[in-house]
Amino acid sequence: MKKNFTKINVALAFVLGLANAHAQTFIWPTADTNTINASQFNRATSILPVFGTDSVPPTHTGWSTRGLLSSVAAKKDSALWSWATTTKGFIASGGRIVSPTVANGAACFDSDFLDNRGVSVGTGQAPSTSAAMHSGELVSPIINATGYTDISVKFNQYYYNFNAKTYITWSEDSGRTWKPRVQINTKVSSITASNAVVVTKLVGSVGTSKFKIKLVYEGYYYWWLVDDVQLLDISQDLQLDPFFSIAPSYITPKNQTENMKFMLDIRNVGRVAMPNTKVKLDIGRVDRTVTPPTYTSIYKDSLSYGTVAVGALIENKILPGTFLATAYQTVGEYQGNYTISSDLADHNTTNNLNTFTFFVNDTAYQKDANNGLKYYTLGGRAATDLKPLVVGNYYYLPKGKGTTITTLAARISSPNTLIGKTLGARLYTWTDLNADELIQPDERVLVAVADSILPAGSPTASTTYNFPLRDLNTQKWFYANDTTQYLATLEYEPTAATDPAIYPGFSVNNNDYAANVFLTDSLYRTGVTGFKPRFGPILGKSSSVEWSTATFTGQAYSAIPVVRLTIMPFRVKNDELAVDNKLELYPNPAMDVVTLAVDLPKASAAAVRIMTTTGNIVAETIYSNVQKEQLSIDVSELASGTYLLQFLTPDGMRTKKLTIVK
Repeated sequence: MKKNFTKINVALAFVLGLANAHAQTFIWPTADTNTINASQFNRATSILPVFGTDSVPPTHTGWSTRGLLSSVAAKKDSALWSWATTTKGFIASGGRIVSPTVANGAACFDSDFLDNRGVSVGTGQAPSTSAAMHSGELVSPIINATGYTDISVKFNQYYYNFNAKTYITWSEDSGRTWKPRVQINTKVSSITASNAVVVTKLVGSVGTSKFKIKLVYEGYYYWWLVDDVQLLDISQDLQLDPFFSIAPSYITPKNQTENMKFMLDIRNVGRVAMPNTKVKLDIGRVDRTVTPPTYTSIYKDSLSYGTVAVGALIENKILPGTFLATAYQTVGEYQGNYTISSDLADHNTTNNLNTFTFFVNDTAYQKDANNGLKYYTLGGRAATDLKPLVVGNYYYLPKGKGTTITTLAARISSPNTLIGKTLGARLYTWTDLNADELIQPDERVLVAVADSILPAGSPTASTTYNFPLRDLNTQKWFYANDTTQYLATLEYEPTAATDPAIYPGFSVNNNDYAANVFLTDSLYRTGVTGFKPRFGPILGKSSSVEWSTATFTGQAYSAIPVVRLTIMPFRVKNDELAVDNKLELYPNPAMDVVTLAVDLPKASAAAVRIMTTTGNIVAETIYSNVQKEQLSIDVSELASGTYLLQFLTPDGMRTKKLTIVK
């Protein structure tokens, strides 16, 4: 199969400590006070605004800034970097970098303030809008880098991103010409640590006595703080590539955990062979209920590479161990950490760690990390082309027997344009009969459905819509099977050219499942017991043609549709609970907490869910052994109104009306 992935420039640790970079050769700053001040942005005069030209007075030993774009074209020259200690905009103000020399200031592209001047959106000195971004560049003084190649730039940053991009480039002739820009921070969909360190190699750079670097911000919000810029000659540098396997799902129900294998790629991007190179994997439980959070290791594995030659790329190495399903069946947060090391000190440790997070809970099966949410116009069309939409995720249930798949949940942009329109939630089984990784009509079987007409009201893009699934044949609860591949899809069938387009929600720049697809496919094809191939998101445009297991154009496997499943760990009986199962709900109306008094003839697994009157599930809790209980349910986050409280068991179900009054 084809191997796809996107680059990661920075990996951030949670609790795993790494040695500080050392022993590299410093090119800049030198011992000269002027270069040290420029590196540290010491004093506001270290940044000189230069409008409309790259020309900088020869007496200026600091940085210069130039505005490039603004949504108000006449104000583009004012899209400038500034010297700062904190950001000033009113939407995300107060950002303060925690760099070694923060006390004497830093460089900042304060996108928030440039747009709104701390008063109101669009009133700043260089506004940005959703239709037109703003952009500004920060240019270093001339640096003597004679004799060096493949120079690396290191700096501290605090970057808060909303639809923005950051770049670095360099000049070898005092800024007369510049090399193509290199995008950095490609994996930062929201915010970095306040003391994040970036090291970027300027591949192909040739040091001269007239060397310059340039940082460019381009986007809409919020800010980019930079400090303590250095140029380094890094000779010993191992790197973990961005192609590494993670957990098969971001959230997994505890009764669906399965054995995991792990795989990754490494490189030697330095100029020295690195002996006795090793990769270690550590997986642990994270407890955030205490301060500071704790990390308890539960699994370790390692792989030896011997001596890794200069320039070597070693791909698709599978670690020898197996992380057993029984090791992570406790509900909670988990983190995996890959690290690489050698007998020689690594001069750049910022690329020596890859980390991933996953969760185990009672009922949710979820691929997306609910971060970096974006919407793509997959339903957009010409007036004469209806283009029905199919979008969803692949889920594999190793232990589905005895469970009930109750709900499909999805997010949609601009749902107010779809009020009164019908969306279809669909569940299919799939067997890739011809092993082409495409979903043909004869390979998929529709097994459960839920059509929903979006209600009037105030739906927003942040609303998660829940679709209660029903077995296609019985019109009752859908009971799952073991070792079965399921496709959970959201489908939209426009009936007229005037129907609105649908914008499904995607979570981007977080969980990249490319390595998982490659790994599990490889294990399956080589006959490793217990492994099924994995696939990416499901995309299609018609119920009569094949669907793709790739994702949206240009996003590799890191753009995950927000389409989720809820799986009850028991078979919910379709009948009404017998009268000898007693339930009492009080107080009702309730404000913050409601109690469900349960008195059952025998102990039973159970679930309590609260739904709107239109069927949208807003809360759900699983109980493993209920008989005579006082179940306390927090409803403090629910708005005033009428809800339905549903009590589900293997012996039947019962629904009660619940009123919330604030």
